[in-house]
Amino acid sequence: MTSAAPASNPDPLTPLSVLVLGAGKVGQALTAALRHGGAEVSLLPSRGGWPVKIRAAVVLLTCRDRDIPGQAAAFARVKLTKPNVVLMHCAGALSYEILAPAARAGVALGQWHPLLSFSDGEHPPTLTDGYVRVAGDDAAVVAGRWLCARLGMHPVLGVVEPVLYHAAAVLLANGTAALMDAACRTLILAGVDRHTAQKMLLPLLGSVLENVAQQGVPQALSGPVRRGAHATVARHMQVLYKRLPAVASLYQALARIQLDMAAQLGDAPAAELASLRDVLSSPPAAPAPGPAHESGSSPTGRSVNRSSCGTAPERDTSGGAP
Repeated sequence: MTSAAPASNPDPLTPLSVLVLGAGKVGQALTAALRHGGAEVSLLPSRGGWPVKIRAAVVLLTCRDRDIPGQAAAFARVKLTKPNVVLMHCAGALSYEILAPAARAGVALGQWHPLLSFSDGEHPPTLTDGYVRVAGDDAAVVAGRWLCARLGMHPVLGVVEPVLYHAAAVLLANGTAALMDAACRTLILAGVDRHTAQKMLLPLLGSVLENVAQQGVPQALSGPVRRGAHATVARHMQVLYKRLPAVASLYQALARIQLDMAAQLGDAPAAELASLRDVLSSPPAAPAPGPAHESGSSPTGRSVNRSSCGTAPERDTSGGAP
């Protein structure tokens, strides 16, 4: 692949014009932030394709992953008004080499993936102090670092396997949202109303983030697995497998990871951790006899809504952003 001559230093004050193709959540957020930082930015929806001429020095492709190869091929036919142009996609799981169809003299290719969660176009995440995976031709890396400097973000350089990198991001960002939903469903089944359940769990989630930020992992782990409380974990699994099987499977998988963390910490006696390992390796036993509850009722006998904690009405999300 060809590479335009790289600048010696990504000076954030250097006036580079930017074109963002893809007016979804990521494209809108990056455009607004770059404009706030004083950059000259144009935003175009990807469904309209490329303009006849491109006057920008840096082009960010923020369309869906599946559309990147086609957009790269179309870019090869666009007239460029500048001698050196950088084209970068913002996908996490794809190497910059997927842009190869766009390669030509004076065009540098790269990846610029912000490691943040973009769930709502009207409420984008704070970009400042976030991290960005930057890779590609020399000039693309320079341009990527320039963008980071403009936005107050930190570039992640060097060799990084893209699929594992993106899997880690999905585990944390999307997994945390799923965990919140699972915990909400469990509280609702216990008899807490939807609105209160989410309000109760938000401070708990915040305290976990504080612990991780201050102590790191595995030190931030707390709870019955760290203590080796195998009887407590067994009771959780028994009830969950009877009442919320999908959540029970998630609980069991996460508890196995916690068990490795607990072994590193060494707070619990080895015998307790061994018993806990047996509990997590075996199918759950039948729950101990107790008050019977219908799946749609709480322990108090009140009817409960077992849907997730979100307050928005259910809607068809087929074809929507992940």
